[in-house]
Amino acid sequence: MLLELWDSARSLAEAGVVAAETDAHLKPYPKKAAFILDLDAESHITAVRPVDPETVARLRKYETSTGGSRESTPGFNIDPLFRPCKEDDKNYRKDVGAFKKQLERGGFAEPAQRREKIETFLARTEPAWDERAKAVQKCLQDAARVLMGRLDKLVRGDEPEWLALGEILRRSMALDAERFRQELGDRALNQLIEASPHCPLDRLVSLLFLDPSVVILELADAVRFSCRANSERVWGWVNRVLLDEESKKRRSQGSVTPSGDTALGIFGESLTDGDNKMKTMPEVKLPSLGLVKLRSLSGNIPCQQRDGMIEASSCPVGESKRGKMAAALDW
Repeated sequence: MLLELWDSARSLAEAGVVAAETDAHLKPYPKKAAFILDLDAESHITAVRPVDPETVARLRKYETSTGGSRESTPGFNIDPLFRPCKEDDKNYRKDVGAFKKQLERGGFAEPAQRREKIETFLARTEPAWDERAKAVQKCLQDAARVLMGRLDKLVRGDEPEWLALGEILRRSMALDAERFRQELGDRALNQLIEASPHCPLDRLVSLLFLDPSVVILELADAVRFSCRANSERVWGWVNRVLLDEESKKRRSQGSVTPSGDTALGIFGESLTDGDNKMKTMPEVKLPSLGLVKLRSLSGNIPCQQRDGMIEASSCPVGESKRGKMAAALDW
């Protein structure tokens, strides 16, 4: 597969097609219902707004790892805020789904009607997020701290993109999972009852009671900044900064064989020490297939040890080639 990918990358270049490289930590959002959560200067949620799929597809998030909870910032996955207490889940979803359809058709037109119906659902539910709260906590604080720490060393500090992104990361780190869940629930319920123009009512029902969603943190006072934290401009800038950092590392590092020769990858490229220590190949998120790793030979599988070489050492490929192949596959 690697040979075919490298041949594809060369063919694209020869045809004048630019397959843009992306830093391995920048990932697209999954195809789920997505909401922008506006945070004010005190990190309170002031509005819940839906995002159309076309806009979400152009945005990116920063994932700190390729395993575990895959915590990310400034957006991440959440479960519904409430779940049924003791009753059958099928009956519960049927009743909530019927309420959602009635809202779509213009039913429950008065706030008092919606409040009464919602209170019946709240009486049948309990707050969710037992285990998910740990992952949300990591997204709000750990992932934001990692990205802020990485970028803070690479930028001047007065870039418009950094001013917007750095501020939303700061506001994210001021939150914890419990406060976040409580504020999100209160804001969504309030908008549902009062029929706020920020978000269609049926979408709020799904967020509260039915389906997993994506939430993306944004500046409530974005007009004070030159750009929104979640925009193609900002995340294109982040990508360029991170790729430039990796390029500088490759130029400053070198790797040699025990005989003193320069270590080479399978395509004849020079390797760095970082290349030799790389545990995984890049991943590309593809339609229908999901995450596809360019190549994997995990050391956790005993039979892989028989040839004496596992993971990166079994098929060394320089970072410059890995990036071009991932870009070709994504294209």
